[in-house]
Formats: sequence, C-alpha cells, structure tokens
Amino acid sequence: MVQSYNLRDTNLFKPLKVGDVTLLNRVALAPMTRNRSDEDFVPNELASIYYSQRSKRPGTLVISEGTIISLEPAGMFVPPGVFTPKQLKAWEGILKAVHANGSFMFIQICALGGLADPAKLASKGLKFSAPSDDVYIDAQQEQLAKESGNLAHGLTTTEIKGLVNDFVTSAKNLVEIGADGVEIHGANGFLLFEFLYSSLNKRTDEYGGSIENRARLILEVIDNVGEAIGYSKVSLRLSPYYIHGDRDFFEPSTIAVYSYLVSELESRRLQGKEIAYLHIIEPRTQDNFEDNNWILQIYKGVIIRAGNYTDDHEKASRDVDSYDKTVIAYGRIFISNPDLANRLENDLPLHKYNRDTFFTPGPTGYIDYPDYKTESN
Repeated sequence: MVQSYNLRDTNLFKPLKVGDVTLLNRVALAPMTRNRSDEDFVPNELASIYYSQRSKRPGTLVISEGTIISLEPAGMFVPPGVFTPKQLKAWEGILKAVHANGSFMFIQICALGGLADPAKLASKGLKFSAPSDDVYIDAQQEQLAKESGNLAHGLTTTEIKGLVNDFVTSAKNLVEIGADGVEIHGANGFLLFEFLYSSLNKRTDEYGGSIENRARLILEVIDNVGEAIGYSKVSLRLSPYYIHGDRDFFEPSTIAVYSYLVSELESRRLQGKEIAYLHIIEPRTQDNFEDNNWILQIYKGVIIRAGNYTDDHEKASRDVDSYDKTVIAYGRIFISNPDLANRLENDLPLHKYNRDTFFTPGPTGYIDYPDYKTESN
C-alpha cells in the first residue's frame, strides 16, 4: 500500500465549471490505453464497468482512452474506434453508465499517424500517414515501414482536409450519443503532435516551416470541431516535453511553438470561443525539465494537469491551489484505486498498481480493484 496525503482542504474538492458541466471535485481520470477492444476496434463489455467504477462519485470527470477516428491499426495494441455504428453503440452504453453516476465524460479522439503499424495498414490497402514523406518518429517505425514497403506518406492538403473532417464527424457523432465533450489528442507522438516539430514536419507548404504553419493543423481541427459542436465541448491535450523511448523531441523552437499555439487558444477564449479545457502533460521528474507553469501565464481558461502526481500529493495541492481553474488528472493510481477521490479526500491508503495487467485483455487489473469500503469489510 502507498500512503496518501490529506488534500481535503484544497481546491481539489471544490466545484469547477468545465465547458457545459460543473465538476463537484477536480480529481479527473486521465486518458489511458488499456487494450480491451476487439478486432473491430469496439470497446468490450468490461469497459462500461471500468469507467462506471471510476465515476461513482458524482460530479467526477473521466476522460476516455484514445479513440481512433478512422481505420488505422496500431501495433501490439488495439485502440477503440469511433467511426462505425457498432463502436458508437458501445460508447453510448459507456456514456450512459457514467452519467448514471451523476458524472461526466469526454472522449479523446485521435489519429495515430507515425504510431500506426505500417504493415497492418498495408494489409488493408492504407497509407502510413505522416506530416512528411519518409520521416519517422523512431528507428523501429522506419524499419517496419521499409520491411512492409509502406513508407511514411506525407499527407496532401486534400488529405489534410479529409483528416479535419474525420475529427469533425467523430465529434458530432459522439455528442449525439451523449458525450459531454471531446478531447483532441495533440500529444505523445500522435499525428497532430508530429506536425508541431521541425524534426518530423519537413513540409514547405502552409502546414510546415514556420511556427504558425506547424500549429495550423491543430488550430484548424479545434476551430472546425468547435464550430460543429460548440467550443465548450472541445478540449485539447498537449505534451511540450514528450520523450519517445530514448528520443527527446524538445527543440530550440518548442517553447515558441507551444506559446504561439496556447496564445491562439487564449485569443479565441477572449473572442467568446473558449474551449472546455487545455490538458497539459507535465515533464517527467527525471528528465530535468522545468514545469508547465509558463503556460498559465498565457492561457487563462480551465487547465488540466497530468503527470507526476501519483507520488507527490504536495505538488497536487500546490498546483490546484495556485491557479483556481486547475483540475488534476490521475492515471495509473486511478486504475488501482477506483474510488481515488474519496481516498485522497479522507487520507486513506492507496493501492499500488500492477503494470503487468495494464494492457492484458480481460478483467484482471481492469475491473477487479476494490474500493476502500469493500476491502475494509
């Protein structure tokens, strides 16, 4: 067991309006891949239980694992999708389970890009999408692409418009089945992330080169989805300090790129087009980066912060209290403590999580962690 830290008197347990909903606490479930979907990218029947368990406390925000907006197979994992009626039907059931608890759910939507499996794409006659031709996120992906004969394909401007439309269609469909909003995945090596980095984006058109051009695609997705479903139902996840394996993506222009992107979101906020929240991933403590506090100097809307909070509740207390529109998203520790908010509020011990079951199919390590009341009886 991991000993917790009393957070009862912090902003973590004060209400906050996020988009169109009002949270009753600020302990959010972070989006996490769990590999519990079938071969048709449909969440299995256990997913409703999993999300329901972690939203039992009324007024809680849960953010789904990344869901793909079109057919785009990954490698060893099978992500859920939101592009077929069967997939949407499964998500509708999950949303109903969360809403039955009086809680709220945003569905994270994404395009894998360079994280997709080029061989599986080739077997389905699909291209390996990227910002630029023959540029890869790592050596392993490059090797897989060359072995399969499906080299990275820089999206044409027409294909980019189709990608934006896929985001819009997915968002509209999700809101129609009851989602409280969508989270655009612009972090952690996914396709929208790739466009931000000069090491991955070698384009010479309006989507490459300058800082403004590299940020253009994300902003187009935000604007088009916002106009379709309302900006208050849109959110964005970013990871300025992302490290992929042993590759550090931090560039001399990284802070400038993200500062521009965030300033554009703030400009829209001031024009009445405020997104529900901006979700930022903290740098890992061992990576010797600073923190994301500089973003708070630019953006004045709701911020969700994720990363390094599991073992540092003092940091959670400091961050949630220093800026009064802050939500803290917990990941792995929320897996093993479905009643995490209650444990944090009441200074109850926390269960350790089991890494070995993060991605294994079935209920073990997914829906079999007890709440504190159950384990105490």
